Amino acid sequence: MEEQSIHHLSLFLDSPIYLLPEEKGLYLELGEKNQAIEDIPTEEVLSPAIIEEEMQELAYEGNFEKGVLIAYDSPDLSAELKELLFKILDAVGCSLKDIALCHEGLINAASMDQVDALNPSKVIVFGRISHPLMHHKKENYQREMVEGTEYLFADSLDQIYTSKELKKALWGALKTLFNVTN
Repeated sequence: MEEQSIHHLSLFLDSPIYLLPEEKGLYLELGEKNQAIEDIPTEEVLSPAIIEEEMQELAYEGNFEKGVLIAYDSPDLSAELKELLFKILDAVGCSLKDIALCHEGLINAASMDQVDALNPSKVIVFGRISHPLMHHKKENYQREMVEGTEYLFADSLDQIYTSKELKKALWGALKTLFNVTN
């Protein structure tokens, strides 16, 4: 009815309408309130595009140039464990610029949709984390292919650091995962 003109109102109002000067302010206030109510956005239906836009990205360290996601089970890495991790990465031809490195706090704060949105080609998880990624785990040091993504689960970096056997098992699995021929 707001879009109708005065002419249209005359079709069903047969008597004149008068505005008294003392009521003018009241009607102006009501008009402003109605305008303010009209300006309030109605709740939008969330389309997948809007949801994707509002979804925060998974926070990580690195540039993720080769699509390798690495998650580990501690909030901090000691200097020795960082050195071990970067030696491992170097051995398979990767560096920090090639990967997305997430500690337990970052990965646990992310949903599986956020991980999927990153679209990693390879995922390596060191230790046990409380994340749906762990549902893909069958056995440590065995490559798993799930929906186009290769997964490798290993013991925690501190366990690998102290065990020669675990280092050998990890190296064997990484050679398979990264097609290393050495």
